[in-house]
Amino acid sequence: MDTELQLTNLTENSWYYNTKLPNDICISFNEYMQLWSMKPNIKNKIKLFGKTCTIPREQMVYGIHDYSYSGTTFPTQDTPPILQKYLDWANQFEKKHNIDNNHSYNMILVNWYENGYDYIGPHRDDEKQIIPNTNVCTFSFGTVRNFKIHYHHKHKKNINDKYINLKETIPLSHNSIFIMGGHFQNEFKHHIPKCPKISNTRISITLRKFK
Repeated sequence: MDTELQLTNLTENSWYYNTKLPNDICISFNEYMQLWSMKPNIKNKIKLFGKTCTIPREQMVYGIHDYSYSGTTFPTQDTPPILQKYLDWANQFEKKHNIDNNHSYNMILVNWYENGYDYIGPHRDDEKQIIPNTNVCTFSFGTVRNFKIHYHHKHKKNINDKYINLKETIPLSHNSIFIMGGHFQNEFKHHIPKCPKISNTRISITLRKFK
C-alpha cells in the first residue's frame, strides 16, 4: 500500500482512509442540485426480523447489477455521467495507489438525507454480491454527518478480544472521500446516527465491487 495515503489502521487486518477531495473532483453547487433533483419521491422498504420497515432515507442503485439486502432487491438504473465520473475517478485513484484489491468498482448506491432525521443504522457491507474483503468507497457531499464505527467481529468467540471496545466517530465533511479496506466489513459495523438538530441535506455516493 502507498504510505503517502496515510491509511488509518484499526486492527492488523482493517483500515480506513478519509480525506478531502482534490479540487478537480469536488462537486459544484449546480452539480449538487442536479444530484438532489435525482432523488426518488418514495422511501423504499426492507424486511428486518420478519417485519417490513421503511428505509429512513431515499436511495437508488446504479451500475451492472441489482442490489439485494434485507430480503429486498433494488433494481439498477443506467449510470448517468454525473455519477460515472466518481466511479472512474475512484478506480483510477485506487490503482494509482495500489489499494484496488485487483478489482474495480462497478456498483453505485446513492443515498439522499433530507435532514438529521434521515440516517442509516449499524450494518456491514457484506452482502453475497460483494467480492469478499474488497474496498467500499463513499463520497460525501452536503452537511457534515458523523460516521460511527465499532468493533463487532462476526466470528468473535473470546470476549477478552483486545479490540472489543474499539470505537471511532469520524465527521464526514462536504467534498470528502472515505474508504473502508481490508477486513473492515468482517470486523466492524458502521452507521450514521439520527441527529434531529441537523436541518440541512446530505448526499452520499457509495461504490462497491460486485462479483
